[in-house]
Amino acid sequence: MSYSAEIMETQGDYSLVKWEGRKFPGLLIQGDTLTTVLDDLSEARSELDVGNVDDGRFALGEALRKVEQMLSSYEEMMLLAGVKLPYFRSDHAE
Repeated sequence: MSYSAEIMETQGDYSLVKWEGRKFPGLLIQGDTLTTVLDDLSEARSELDVGNVDDGRFALGEALRKVEQMLSSYEEMMLLAGVKLPYFRSDHAE
């Protein structure tokens, strides 16, 4: 199978990619960047499993911060590319 894609914008470790047949662009994330989020989530679960709530919350906060950065980069690149977001953005920060 063959697919075509257009890199619309790049910001840091992320790229905004428009795939053939898709209405909205997606966010391309480098594998090493994605593994750091998984590592943080795994650490959070391990810490919470043994009752280390403070350490678990810290690791969870790190993962959340990284995903928030991904979403922020996606939204900034969508704006630069002149493409409307495929969702309504509400503030999830606490």
